Amino acid sequence: MTKKALKKKVWHLVFFFGIFLVFFLPAIDTDLGWHLRYGDYFWQTGKFLTTNKFTFLLSDYQWAHSYTLYQVFTSLVFKIAKFWSLGFFNSFILLSSFYFLYLCLEKKLYLTTTAFLLITFFSWHVFSLGWRAQAFSFLGLTLVFYFLKTSQNLFLLPLVFLLWVNFHGGFVLGLIIFSIYLLLQLIKLVIKKNNLKLSLITLSSFCFSVLATFVNPY
Repeated sequence: MTKKALKKKVWHLVFFFGIFLVFFLPAIDTDLGWHLRYGDYFWQTGKFLTTNKFTFLLSDYQWAHSYTLYQVFTSLVFKIAKFWSLGFFNSFILLSSFYFLYLCLEKKLYLTTTAFLLITFFSWHVFSLGWRAQAFSFLGLTLVFYFLKTSQNLFLLPLVFLLWVNFHGGFVLGLIIFSIYLLLQLIKLVIKKNNLKLSLITLSSFCFSVLATFVNPY
C-alpha cells in the first residue's frame, strides 16, 4: 500500500469514527417510555398491543402505527445495557446510513463530508434527541438510493420496505422516490427501446415493495 493510499484510508476511518462519536448521544426523546412499555408488552405476551392501554384517556381506543418492530427492538436493546446500548445502536444505525450514502456518492469523501454536514445541520433537531425511529427512516432512504443507484439486488427492496413499514412511517417517502425512479426507467424504455430486463425487474420490485407495506399487525 502506497503512502498516499494509506493516508486516504486513515482519513476515511477518522471520518466514520467521527460520525460514530457525533451520534453517540443520550436518549432524551419524551416518547421513549411509551415505546419501551409497548415493546415490553410484546416480550411478555408475544402479542402486539393494539389498544391505548397505558393511559387513562381513551383507554380502549384502537389505533394503528408504524412503530411495532421499532418498539420490540427498542425494548430488546434497552435490556442489554440500558441507555448505553441505545446510544451505541443509535450511532451504529446512523453510521451505517452514512456509509451507504458514501457508497452512493462513489466513495468520494469530500462529497460525503458535505452531505454529512448539511444533513446533520438541518436534521439536528431530530438527531439531537438520540435514539428515535426517524434514524431507521434515514437508513431506509439511503438503502433505497443505494439499491436504485447500483441497479443490483433490487429484489431486496421489498424486504427493506417490509421492515421499514414496521419501524417508522417514513417508508412513504421511500415509495415516492422508488416510484419516481420507476417512472424514469419506463420513460427511458419508451424513448430508447432498451433495458427491458431492468425495467421489468424494477417494476416487479416496486409492486412487491408496495405490497410489503401492508404486512403489519394492523
